[in-house]
Amino acid sequence: MKNEEARVHFIPTLKDGVFVTLCAPLVIKGVKLKGLSAASGLSCESVAKKYGFEYCTSDYHKILSDPEINCVSIVTRNSLHASLVIEALKNKKNVLVEKPLALNEEELNAIIEAKKENGGFIMVGFNRRYSELGVKLKDFFKNRSQSMVAYYRVNAESIPKDHWVYDESEGGSRIITECCHFIDFMQFIIGSSPVEVYARKIESQVKTPEDNENVSITIAFEDGSIGTLIYTTHGDSSVSKEHAEFFADGMVGAITDFKQLKLVKDGKCTQINKRLITEKGHKNELENFFKMVKQGPSKYSFEENVLTTVSTLKAAEHVMSGGPVKLI
Repeated sequence: MKNEEARVHFIPTLKDGVFVTLCAPLVIKGVKLKGLSAASGLSCESVAKKYGFEYCTSDYHKILSDPEINCVSIVTRNSLHASLVIEALKNKKNVLVEKPLALNEEELNAIIEAKKENGGFIMVGFNRRYSELGVKLKDFFKNRSQSMVAYYRVNAESIPKDHWVYDESEGGSRIITECCHFIDFMQFIIGSSPVEVYARKIESQVKTPEDNENVSITIAFEDGSIGTLIYTTHGDSSVSKEHAEFFADGMVGAITDFKQLKLVKDGKCTQINKRLITEKGHKNELENFFKMVKQGPSKYSFEENVLTTVSTLKAAEHVMSGGPVKLI
């Protein structure tokens, strides 16, 4: 696909709102929006017209077999991610798929095998690693010599208990759906592979489904670093949703809601504020995807996506038992 125009097709779940987040910044040079597929023909037609797709259809098979399309973006509900990624690879498409990559290890292994057999480029939508402040934070620690200590706190909102994310076959869980983002960001900043995970949930006197989404997850990394993720729905919405801190070599880096970055070294603090918007890297992620489709994914590691997914699946699996789990 080097030096070719990217011709893209989106397979969205329109009502979930993810599509608009991804598509809104798609004014990218060299990208031609060819086709859009969704279950609802009326919604599909409206969105296709709004964003400038050439055509839409309710049958995604029709577009996956279109020889003029070389890229697809999959933003369906979680349960369809793996099967659509595999089918797209078999049709020789490059794939940008929303997180999570898979709901279980069986799906993940099937994707890995499909990539080996068919080739193709897969990028998972871990957009935070492409954010401006995230890239600055990683650069701040680029010459560190010590193992790193990392902490990521997520003050998540409660959602209705009949939400599809709680359906084991449809969404998996909030850990699988959301925590993968934060695990991936820690892996990105630390720059080392996760090797062990330890996870525990709270235990309230009156057992509730929310127990399973109030968790502490600690990950050990190959270079000796450790990262802890605190995910809770018991907080107050007036407090920041995401706050992460990283420590090494007498330096501290802290990022809050991807609006504020503090870099502290030798007693001096550099602070960067994004006052008007929360910039979590969606546009940069898309630009990087299409750039690598055209020029080759020289700096991209699909293995990191796999390791993030394995870490998340193991955390979700063992949040009940609370024992350390070897990843490799």
